[in-house]
Amino acid sequence: MPSIATFDANLPLKSAPIDPGWITEGKPEACNRILSTASDGSAWTMLWACSAGSFRWRYRFDETIHFLEGAVTITGDDGTARRYGPGDMIFFPAGSVADWRIESHVKKLAFCQVPAPMLLRLPLKAWRRLCALAGTIPQLLRVQFSDTRISETPQLEDATPSQRRKIRT
Repeated sequence: MPSIATFDANLPLKSAPIDPGWITEGKPEACNRILSTASDGSAWTMLWACSAGSFRWRYRFDETIHFLEGAVTITGDDGTARRYGPGDMIFFPAGSVADWRIESHVKKLAFCQVPAPMLLRLPLKAWRRLCALAGTIPQLLRVQFSDTRISETPQLEDATPSQRRKIRT
């Protein structure tokens, strides 16, 4: 049976530079930490923080964000700008583009998922429905814990003792 993991929103983050070609103003410095990763690598949860600056972010995967600290003004492709802060949530579908303007700093919790190719969506939906009816969770949906990047190799240094036992097996 999978164990439940808890995380502290104040865990140390590691440098994750923004593509220099995306930066439009200032010198924003980003950092992140992957908290959990789906066993198939298609989904993950991460903490992300960034200092003041502006950039155009191009989303290669679906991302749902819950802002924890600071403030940011985000302008979508339609030109509408909106300010977000602690407690606000937003969803960016894969392929979207948004202009971010961070006043001093921002920290977010992000839930990311690589969308399944169109040809696999119906079979995956059917598989999940069958598993739900059977009361099981397919192995590909079970979660592994990792450190700073999506990987098949979980890191032990920040895992709890029970997670370490599970990782080693």
